[in-house]
Amino acid sequence: MNHREFFNRMAPQWDEQVRHDACKLSRIVTALSLQPGERVLDIGTGTGVMLPYLRQALGMLGELTAIDVAEEMLARARAKHSELALFLQADASLLPQAENSVDAILCYSVFPHFEQPQAVLSEFARVLRAGGRLVVAHGESRAAINALHDKMEPVTQDVLPEAAVLRAWGEEAGFIVEVVADDEELFILCFRKE
Repeated sequence: MNHREFFNRMAPQWDEQVRHDACKLSRIVTALSLQPGERVLDIGTGTGVMLPYLRQALGMLGELTAIDVAEEMLARARAKHSELALFLQADASLLPQAENSVDAILCYSVFPHFEQPQAVLSEFARVLRAGGRLVVAHGESRAAINALHDKMEPVTQDVLPEAAVLRAWGEEAGFIVEVVADDEELFILCFRKE
């Protein structure tokens, strides 16, 4: 079973099984430093848990696009939040956005699932404008995320790397790392495109 099949299968019960801390979600969105009217991608949107927080920060003039590889996840996100975002099924390593066309990208609870994380970071750098922001975040510690994945087929190999590894990959892709929170409560890396 590949990732798309796994997340499509999990979609119907996802919201009942996965819990999110509203304070942590707000903190993650704050890390993006969004301004009204910006263009933002929510990569790996899943069932759309971050969309209300992102829309509130952007205001109604901002362009918010929810992207996921799993169409069943997107269907649930659209059913809950159809007025908040555009919805697009796409692979994070092959985004349809033009070069330098996006102000900010959020990767909440998805980065370990990218099969080619360095290629994904390069793709993010391609679509972000100069000075654009990328936040890679989880509402749990890196250790907790990796322990959870270790128990679930087919994501047992989906590991969230140490912040130092992600920093090095980001720098190779043309990012500067501005903020790192890698503790027992939260994982946040904030990148800015040079």
